Amino acid sequence: MEHTKLTISIILALAMLSPFLFHPAAAQVSQNVINQLESDINDAKNSANTAVQSYSRVAQSFQDVKNTTDTLYMMSLAGIGIGVAGVVIAVVALTRKTS
Repeated sequence: MEHTKLTISIILALAMLSPFLFHPAAAQVSQNVINQLESDINDAKNSANTAVQSYSRVAQSFQDVKNTTDTLYMMSLAGIGIGVAGVVIAVVALTRKTS
């Protein structure tokens, strides 16, 4: 008996609320909310894609700097080696002439 009264109360409450639940204005509001969420999701996807592209450009820039630094390092080592070889050659040449 208790369950029957409860069930009838629920059915009556739903019957009274149904015009408000299925009202066209409520459906329009729901559609507007869905459209706004869809727009926000698309904006977030676009922002994420832009961030990925920016990260890719930054990573490429760092790689370019690394390559340039490596090249300059090798050139400086070659220059130092040539300089040391020149000094050694000069010392050997000067010591031979004096003896």
